[in-house]
Amino acid sequence: MDCFANHTNHLIKNLKAESGSDGVIKELLPLLTTFTLNTIIGTLVCICLSDDYNKIQNNVVLLQAESTTGVVIEETDMEQYKQSLYEFGETFIHRCFRPWLMPEFFFKLTSKGQQYQKNLKDLHSFTKKIIEKRKQYYEETGGKSLDSSISPNKKDLQPIPANQKRLSFLNILFSAAERDEGVDDRGIQEEVDTFIFEGHDTTGIALLYIILLLAEHRDIQNRVRAEIEKVLADDNGEVNFNNIKHLTYLECCIKEALRLYPSVVIISRKIKQDLVLKHCYVPRGTILNLRIFDTHRDANFWPRPNVFDPDRFLPENSVDRHPFSFIPFSAGSRNCIGQKFAMLELKTFMAGLLYNFYLEPQECTANLRLIPELVIRPAHPVYVKFVPINR
Repeated sequence: MDCFANHTNHLIKNLKAESGSDGVIKELLPLLTTFTLNTIIGTLVCICLSDDYNKIQNNVVLLQAESTTGVVIEETDMEQYKQSLYEFGETFIHRCFRPWLMPEFFFKLTSKGQQYQKNLKDLHSFTKKIIEKRKQYYEETGGKSLDSSISPNKKDLQPIPANQKRLSFLNILFSAAERDEGVDDRGIQEEVDTFIFEGHDTTGIALLYIILLLAEHRDIQNRVRAEIEKVLADDNGEVNFNNIKHLTYLECCIKEALRLYPSVVIISRKIKQDLVLKHCYVPRGTILNLRIFDTHRDANFWPRPNVFDPDRFLPENSVDRHPFSFIPFSAGSRNCIGQKFAMLELKTFMAGLLYNFYLEPQECTANLRLIPELVIRPAHPVYVKFVPINR
C-alpha cells in the first residue's frame, strides 16, 4: 500500500506540475502503463527506478532498495520491455488465427516467428537482469533482510515492524531455493516473468477504461469523488490500508468498468473429461474459448448491458447474481493470482487521482476502436483532460 500510494503521489505531482489552471490533456496508455510497471517492480522486486523518481526526495526511502547498492532499472530498458510486450501480444494473436503457423518449425521460418523470438528474448532479458542484480545484493547481505521478518520455522511470514526492512518477493524465492524447497533458477525466472508480464499491462488497461468512463459520466464521477473526500478527510487526502476499505462506491465503479471492458476478453481451458452442457456435448481434450467480453454484456444477467451503471454492484443489487456472470479475473482454480493486488492498486490510484483532479473527456467510449490482443487495447491514442482541484 505504501508503494501504491507513493507512486500515485508521484504521478499526481507530475500532472500538477504540467497543468495550469485549465488543466492538461494527456495520452492515457503510456502514462498508465509506466505507472503500473513501476509499481509491480517496486512491490514485488523492491528495486528503485532510474527515471524522475530518484529526484523526488520524499519518495527516496520507499523507492530505494534495502541499501545504497539497490538495483536500478533504466528508463530505456522499461520502454523496450513495454514495446516488446506489445509486439509479442500482437504476434501471439496473429499466430492463433493462422493454424498453418502452429507447428514451431514453420513459424520460426516466418518474419513474424523471428520477431516473436526476438521479443521473447527481450522480455526474458529484462527480468533476468533484475534477478541477477537482486541475487547479487541478496548474497552480499546474506539474506538478512529476509530472516528478520520470517518466523523461526521459516514458513509463516510475520508482520514486519516499521523499523525493519520490507520483505522482497525475490528474497522469498532466493531463500526457498537455498532451502531446496522446489524452487530453482528457472522457477524464479518464471515467477518474476509471470508477475511483471501479467501485473502491469492488464492493470494499466483497466485504469484507462475506468478513467474514460468516469470522465464521460460526470454525475458518477462527482458521486464517487464525494465518497473519496469524505473517507479521506481525516487523513489529509492520503489513501491507506485502513481507509481504502470504506471506498465502496469507488469499488462499484471499478467493477462496472471491468464488466464493460475486462482487460482480458478471452480465456481458454482444455477440457480434461467429457462435458455435457445444456445444448451440446464437449469431448475430452477440446480447447474451450470463454468470451468474457460477451458474458459481461449478456442481457440475461445484466439489464441494459451496454450502460455504465456502478449501482449494479451495490450489495442490495448483487443478491442471487450468478457467480460466473462477472469474471474479469477468471474464476475457479486457475483464476488470477493477483486480483486482490490489482483491486488495491486500482482503488489507491483512482482515489488519489479523483481527490486531486476533475476528469474531462476528449472523446466518447462508444467511438473507441478496440484491438482484441492479449488485452483489450484501444486501436488509437486516447486522451483525457486533468483539471487540478484547488484545496
